[in-house]
Amino acid sequence: MMRRTFVVVRGEVRTRGHNSSKITTVKDLARSHLPLWIRTTKKGDVGVSVTVHPGSSHSQIKGVTEDGVQINISQPPVDGRANEEVIEYIAQVMGIKDRDVTIEPRGLKSRSKVVVICSTSG
Repeated sequence: MMRRTFVVVRGEVRTRGHNSSKITTVKDLARSHLPLWIRTTKKGDVGVSVTVHPGSSHSQIKGVTEDGVQINISQPPVDGRANEEVIEYIAQVMGIKDRDVTIEPRGLKSRSKVVVICSTSG
């Protein structure tokens, strides 16, 4: 089986492997190659389903399940501090700026969130 690498650049994905010059949109790629817990927004940004476990001893990715990414966060869920830590931690792990990571509003007061990574980051 051939291993493929995907690089997101401004809403497009360049695949490396069999045909290194092939470019497709994030939306098309999400439909065919990515797990169900990764999706795209209308703007072409990438959304990742995340379950947050606040109040842990330190922030870390706990694991990946068929429902999404499990993340331990050191901050408690008080006054939005855990959400801020989620944004900062994911930005740090991905090597992007905090402003390029957001949480969809429906997940601001829940452990289950969709974290959106801006496709124009970089």
